[in-house]
Amino acid sequence: MLVERNPRDGAAGDTSSSDLERLLSEAVADCQKREQTAFDAHSGAAHAPIVLLGAGQLGRRTLRALERVGRPAVAVADNNAALWGTEVENVRVYSPAEAASRFGKVATFVVSIWRAGGTHRYEQSRRQLHELGCERITSIAPLAWKYAEEMLPHYCLDLPHRVLEEAASVRAAFGLLGDARSRLEYRAQLRFRLLADFDCLPHPDQEPQYLADGLFAYSDDEDFVDAGAYDGDTLRSYLSSRDRFASYTALEPDPPNFEALQRYVSSLPSDVASRIELLALAAYSSRQRMRIAWSGSAAAALVSADGPPDPSDVECVTLDELFAGRRMSFLKLDIEGAEPDAITGAAAVIRRDRPIIAVCVYHLQNHLWRIPLLIASLVGDYRFHLRPYNEEGWDLVCYAVPRERSLTSGE
Repeated sequence: MLVERNPRDGAAGDTSSSDLERLLSEAVADCQKREQTAFDAHSGAAHAPIVLLGAGQLGRRTLRALERVGRPAVAVADNNAALWGTEVENVRVYSPAEAASRFGKVATFVVSIWRAGGTHRYEQSRRQLHELGCERITSIAPLAWKYAEEMLPHYCLDLPHRVLEEAASVRAAFGLLGDARSRLEYRAQLRFRLLADFDCLPHPDQEPQYLADGLFAYSDDEDFVDAGAYDGDTLRSYLSSRDRFASYTALEPDPPNFEALQRYVSSLPSDVASRIELLALAAYSSRQRMRIAWSGSAAAALVSADGPPDPSDVECVTLDELFAGRRMSFLKLDIEGAEPDAITGAAAVIRRDRPIIAVCVYHLQNHLWRIPLLIASLVGDYRFHLRPYNEEGWDLVCYAVPRERSLTSGE
């Protein structure tokens, strides 16, 4: 059985592979058994009542899943007073204090708050419920493992045994990391995927996402490609610290986001705006028409668009095609799980131009190791780094930096 060891134990600088091996030492069969029994172990009974803390998107999704498996939640608790006394997915919403008073001795309280864009951490909700007298408290992970067919994958949360099945790749990606901080982050992220240990994850960096300081040198003639440009948030960050660049190409297929991006660029000085190109396209592994699928998996995903064209269709293009006659020196990818497809579709230009790559590796469990390995298969002497930009596993970015532009020693 796996011996649970928090990476905070021992020296903060201990990033040896022995800790990685301890995490990977659990047998797959033992891990599968743990997945199926973890929630019942928390509950103390196979059919104990369930109360969710958190009526947001994940809470609602969980309520629907529990209804489908025939184990509906008895209540929802939420800190938003405007929801108290209402119903969410036909389940009554209470204040945390009232929910604890009614169900704290008999129910398992599942914290269904796990999202990007906030400062919440599981420990805060766990402490709140404990202080209110709740006796059985767990994160969303054990419940999701138990009902995996209905609840997983959900971004990087997935069944732990799948990590162990890819242990060779996990080890190989660890060996690519170019600094002690990245190795520490990798082991914490791996521990989170294996054990749902929310406490082990470091707090996020405060610098702008995708634009890390101290890892690489910017050039005054940067040709920046922003795939998943959203409303221009990365462009804003980029322009706030530098106005010398050759070109900035922003790809954003979502119409409302693209319109917001256009409005922002139109507000810029003409000498800056003239170097920015906006494309209502998605980067992918082939040129085709796709659709965004919101059901079946929690993460939005591109799927083939069959039948007649639809207004919601997304036009996909390879970056190899788009940049066949143009230079790319910096590539940012945040495209809701399609990052490996976009890298595959940019293989030729990555080999040719050796751009710095800043890519999200949290949309799926195995992106943590598969994406660095994919990039390394294209260019053999990149240095790889991990930096978190949100709490609890969200907005984790892998930087792949060509050696000639690296500011690190490669240690």
